[in-house]
Amino acid sequence: MSRLDYVVQAALELAYSAVQHDDNVGVMAFADGVQHFVVPQRGRLALRRVLDVLARVQSKLVEPDYPGAFRYLAGRNRKRALTVLFTDVIDRFASDALVANVASLRPRHLPLAVTLQNPELNAVAALRPTLAHDAFARRQPRSCCAPAMRRWGTCGAPACWFWTCRPSARPRRW
Repeated sequence: MSRLDYVVQAALELAYSAVQHDDNVGVMAFADGVQHFVVPQRGRLALRRVLDVLARVQSKLVEPDYPGAFRYLAGRNRKRALTVLFTDVIDRFASDALVANVASLRPRHLPLAVTLQNPELNAVAALRPTLAHDAFARRQPRSCCAPAMRRWGTCGAPACWFWTCRPSARPRRW
């Protein structure tokens, strides 16, 4: 399964659970601009709309436009909401952009960051390097996630990560 497949599966399970508890559910997919938006609503129809969007969503290897996406969301969803943001924390600069803009969601919304971790990649990153180049290359994946997620928490927003490549993913909270 791709990383996007894991995100889609988690988002669908979260949406299904929200509908089962008679909560509003919606979705917004963005990259360098907003690609899809479904206004939060209650019921099976809302779940169907979320499913339709998540079936069409595609990943893009671009720098995300956090300010534009958060402005778009704030202008279209005035009700208080748990706002779950599935994201990859690639490096410090990308995470700084995310953290700097997440404050715009507070206090109306409660943002929750969810990032995916690959245990196989982390195992390689933990190996003892034999060359100087290997030391940098192996340190990179592991070094950026934990500090970024802790900085996210300084904004008053919870964060967690999920392991990919495991049949029963359990969240870990920072």
